[in-house]
Amino acid sequence: MPGLYAPPKSAEPPSPARELLLRSGAFDVVGLADKASATRRRRLPPRGLLRLLIPRTRVQLHPGGRWTVRPDGIAIGALVVFLGGIVTELTMDRATYPRDYPPAFVPCLALIYVTLLVIELRITRRAVLRALASPGSAA
Repeated sequence: MPGLYAPPKSAEPPSPARELLLRSGAFDVVGLADKASATRRRRLPPRGLLRLLIPRTRVQLHPGGRWTVRPDGIAIGALVVFLGGIVTELTMDRATYPRDYPPAFVPCLALIYVTLLVIELRITRRAVLRALASPGSAA
């Protein structure tokens, strides 16, 4: 019987994908069994302005060894903000509502962010494939 503050033990054995990602040393894995997710370790700090401007991805581990790579919540929120900024730039008149930045600033910033997100998705997907392909590698 677990203690008062100890989390209950999972009845299901951990998935092999979770164990391989943990063993690779390239991912921080959180959760057990079918609620597991992983993020790729990076040199950048996980807080501050860089956290908002450089997107991160999350690997969702599903039962049966399946996995998906998706943007995390902050990246999805930033995409919504950039979409709203582009709509604002296209619909608001600059003569009536002058702004101190050039008209192409927000669309270019959104394009750079989406490009960084696609790059991050590809890098994370390759890292997951590399970690799952070499089960004998230890960090």
